[in-house]
Amino acid sequence: MSSLLDRVKRYLRNHISSGKLAVGTALPAPEVLAGRMKCSPGTVRKACIDLANEGMLKRIKRRGTVVARKPRKGRVCVLLAHDSHTNELLENELYRALLRAQYDVDLVPTSLGVEFFDNHCRRLLAAADPVDCLIALEPVAEMLPAIENLAERFSRKVLFHFNNHPILPHTHLVTLDHRQAAREVVEHLLKLGHRRIAVNTDQETDNNKTWSAESGAHCKDLIEIAGGTYYPFFFAHDIERLGRLFKRERVTAYWAMHDYDAVKTVNFCNEQGLRVPRDISIVGRYDTPWSRDCRPQLTTVSINPQRIAAALVEALGRPPAETPNSSQPIVIKVAPVLIVRASTRAVQCR
Repeated sequence: MSSLLDRVKRYLRNHISSGKLAVGTALPAPEVLAGRMKCSPGTVRKACIDLANEGMLKRIKRRGTVVARKPRKGRVCVLLAHDSHTNELLENELYRALLRAQYDVDLVPTSLGVEFFDNHCRRLLAAADPVDCLIALEPVAEMLPAIENLAERFSRKVLFHFNNHPILPHTHLVTLDHRQAAREVVEHLLKLGHRRIAVNTDQETDNNKTWSAESGAHCKDLIEIAGGTYYPFFFAHDIERLGRLFKRERVTAYWAMHDYDAVKTVNFCNEQGLRVPRDISIVGRYDTPWSRDCRPQLTTVSINPQRIAAALVEALGRPPAETPNSSQPIVIKVAPVLIVRASTRAVQCR
């Protein structure tokens, strides 16, 4: 059975959380609260001191004890992505979204290796104020066994991953709607008159259908339905091979795997006498700083970081999916957003 002090603190937390005691308002005098809760003023004062130590209340001269913030919903361990591009886009947005939602946040890098983040997470779990929630951003394959091992100790777990299928058991998934992204890019290029379109994609296998392969397959369907020709490009780092494809097939538009690849392609085209966008239109992906620093600025597909951050916070608030017989993991697909800039234009005769 909880103590009288605990019940007083719970009463105050509930009233602050519900808004009955709004942030910025002063609490009634301890004697008034003691009368409501059938306890001594001393117990109320001790409860207020404890909540002030947590940062929920504060003393203000001539005003008394004032509500400083709502109660925290929990402490979240955010495993950052191994890929710096993903972190650059999501880290700050997610951190701010979690703070707005009243979570405490611990950011843990994974780029320093499995042993580092495993030890760091174990220290967080063993702390006096232990973490109870986990968000993992786009973990690489070699990290998954260690993350899965740790995940069993968190009450709520959410994963952000580009692939649309769950890769961690009993874990909610936030991902991207790659079919929607493909639709926006292809429709944009078709409206500009492009009918010979190359797409950087992965080769699909029986055992592995990546997000890129899924996106490429949908591009193929949309382009061919419109009477165009789809050219899959499987050699992400072979810029010379890509240039030969452009010239041999008279490709007029290309969707790169990401913005960095798109910028390299723009530079290569300039070296080869192919003008962007006059001779060939280039589309990037992610909307990283490279897309805005490129000349011409890249048309690109933003992964919609604000919506991803909001979806991760939303999924964190869902009931945990601990066992097959309890709540099932949810999958939230976020629609990317096409941002049209100067690297695409209406097709020209070549």
